[in-house]
Amino acid sequence: MKILIICHEFPPIGGGAANAAFYIASYLRNKQHEVTVITSRFKRVSQAEYDFNIVYLPVLRKHIDRTSPLELISFALSGIIYSLFNIRKSGYDICLAIHGIPSGWIAFVIRKIFGISYIVSLRGGDVPGFLPQEYDRLHKKVKILTKLYWKNAKSIIANSEGLKELADITADTLDKKVKIISNGVDCQAFKPDYSLRGNQSIRIIYAGRITLQKGLEGFIEAVKQANGKIKNNFNIKIIGNGCLKAYLEKISFELCGKGIITFSDWMDKKSLIMEYKKAHIFILPSFYEGMSNSLLEAMACGCMVIASDIPGNRGLVKKYENGVLFNPSDSLNLEKVLINVLNRGQDTIEDMGKKSRIIAERFDWDRVTDLYLEEFYA
Repeated sequence: MKILIICHEFPPIGGGAANAAFYIASYLRNKQHEVTVITSRFKRVSQAEYDFNIVYLPVLRKHIDRTSPLELISFALSGIIYSLFNIRKSGYDICLAIHGIPSGWIAFVIRKIFGISYIVSLRGGDVPGFLPQEYDRLHKKVKILTKLYWKNAKSIIANSEGLKELADITADTLDKKVKIISNGVDCQAFKPDYSLRGNQSIRIIYAGRITLQKGLEGFIEAVKQANGKIKNNFNIKIIGNGCLKAYLEKISFELCGKGIITFSDWMDKKSLIMEYKKAHIFILPSFYEGMSNSLLEAMACGCMVIASDIPGNRGLVKKYENGVLFNPSDSLNLEKVLINVLNRGQDTIEDMGKKSRIIAERFDWDRVTDLYLEEFYA
């Protein structure tokens, strides 16, 4: 099968959508399909060699970790112009649009001009109602486009039950059904190495964008309140970039003191895997998630999880089996969870981390890609 994948971000730029584009393309190629990915050119970091075809389009993107509405529009325009001159002779059987805004716009144009069916893979921010304080204005402006590319899609895929429930609100008005194909994780690359974990201190990490959505300010407040009530040594590392990073660095020092919470810029895959392997606990205090790549990666590396009680996390975190869920709007609740978990000690935490690995293996990208193939052939 000849498959076209469209995604506005691709490693090393971007987050969950970028990872999905890379792994789906890689596993499809491993299964002997011909794959082409259309994505954004970003300075020099995008120029890499892969086993599949990749086309880097000129865009206005300025940041490696985030993109603005104007930059999304620039990718859509660039993708449409490229498609007009290159799609007809390529003979694609199917198109996969990862992150409907803006990939779905390009897929819709390709469908109307060249008759190539497309599937939309929803990731979170492309679903109306997701994180309304950040995305509501954008969704109102592109409402007509959303209806067009959802209505004309062969299939609409959400990456978690929670995201499906939110997407159903829009899909029901269009008489469309939303299916679930979960996010995935590379269980060969992300795997535990318990020998790397120190036994003098419990290590907690966060990895991802540092934005309002991720709830890190409330987490820092909870650490401050819990600090004197925890009998075991612990330290926290926050890995990533984003608009709140400088502010959170400042308040973490003011509230918690030196050395308890440290910050690092976003890392390459090899370095990040090493951080997961060294950590005992992964923290994810987000207000909204589709299904977090970082959470799956940490689980595959054997991390116990403390995560917000939201739909995107509930399918992965089983209470006191591989982790604990808490109310993301209640720092007192998180404070109690931190005290309870950290006072249990490393043996209990590691036992839960081993169960995380077992759960993560159900979400290996090989299985996920097979589910996409079933949709392609349907």
